[in-house]
Amino acid sequence: MKKYGVKMPNLYSRNGNFTINVLVLVYLSFGYPKTKTISKTELTNFIRN
Repeated sequence: MKKYGVKMPNLYSRNGNFTINVLVLVYLSFGYPKTKTISKTELTNFIRN
């Protein structure tokens, strides 16, 4: 991916927790390649839990 100029997000924040960007990527990749459209509410609930 690096050779194509794709910058990957940091996995962890400075305090050792996963970053929000990584959590979003994980949630959006569920069921890949048959992903589904999700709402902002679904994504917010996933991140908070």
